[in-house]
Amino acid sequence: MGKKFKFIGPLVLLLASLTILVACGGKETETVVEERIVEVEKKVEPITLKVQAAWPTTNMIYDNLVDFSERVEKMSGGRLIIEHLPGGAIVPAFEIQDATSEGVIDGGHTAMGYILGKSRAAIPLSHGPVYGMDMIDMWGWYYNGGGIELLQEWYQEELGLNIVSFPIAPAGPQALGWFAKEINTLDDIVGLKYRIYGIGNEVYGKIGVSVIQLPGAEILPALERGVLDAAEWVGGRMDLQLGFQDILKLHYTPGMHEPTTYSDLVINKDKYDSLGPDLQAIIEAAANQTAFRWWTKFAQENALAYREMVDIHGVDVRKTPDSILYEFLRVYDELVLEDAANDPFYAKVVASQKEYAGLIVPYRLSTWPAYDFAGKHYWEDEIFLK
Repeated sequence: MGKKFKFIGPLVLLLASLTILVACGGKETETVVEERIVEVEKKVEPITLKVQAAWPTTNMIYDNLVDFSERVEKMSGGRLIIEHLPGGAIVPAFEIQDATSEGVIDGGHTAMGYILGKSRAAIPLSHGPVYGMDMIDMWGWYYNGGGIELLQEWYQEELGLNIVSFPIAPAGPQALGWFAKEINTLDDIVGLKYRIYGIGNEVYGKIGVSVIQLPGAEILPALERGVLDAAEWVGGRMDLQLGFQDILKLHYTPGMHEPTTYSDLVINKDKYDSLGPDLQAIIEAAANQTAFRWWTKFAQENALAYREMVDIHGVDVRKTPDSILYEFLRVYDELVLEDAANDPFYAKVVASQKEYAGLIVPYRLSTWPAYDFAGKHYWEDEIFLK
């Protein structure tokens, strides 16, 4: 029986010739050449990709990038290393996509809404009311409804960026935010200097709010200096990590600007193409696994964080008035029509979403039990919203 080899790492297989003299009848000898496979281990240097986040290491969303990096290293057997870097390490947060495209960094962990000035299609591709879809529905649109192909088309053809993208960090539903005074009607928000992201910035700006978009690390200093009167970030754990509770004590949730939202992992396309199909598949698989596992972790941490807000920090957590949420949807729908009329690609994205949502959302509304049906039966006394 031939020898069995256990392949631990990359090997070079060589054919070794061994000459053997065999006696024949005690008088003559015959030369026999036997070939054997000899294993020689060849050291292969790992490929390292430098990936910068748009957020600091102290913020929970950075953990998403760390989790992804660890999965890639394990799944590739150490052949591919993701060197994760915090916001501002090489380029400012709002320049990550451009820097990735130009090869200044190999990749980024960022938000599409940060480059809204390049294309308003950043909004439906990443966040918003999206026709009633939740996080799972939108993931279905990405991978079953054509969304992931539209995402690549947007970056590569519409924006001309040398990038591939993977949705990786779901972070919704998000809160309306933190305020110094009660918010009972839309008029109470109008006139405030309010930090809000993406479509929230667009809608409330149209309503008459003095909206400002800042990356996460700049929000608290702006509140302390009086540059902002109110602000939203995410809600729950990530808000506590920034320290909102030390400045403001009124917190309203939910918002309608990000009931669904995804940040993405972007990688320089030339770098990605050079990896080969096996490492490319590992990146996609690791991003998918990270997204769902991180979302459940995100929900658990938010549940704990809201308890801390109320019980430890004395934050007054209140339900956002429905009138504000309904008005948001009304103005949002107007903006969608305007943007679709002015941008064929934007129209293509929202048409795709509407088609997919038109199948999935009515199905769920018709067949899934309402979340609060059994929930209130068991936990109504634990609801902390006023």
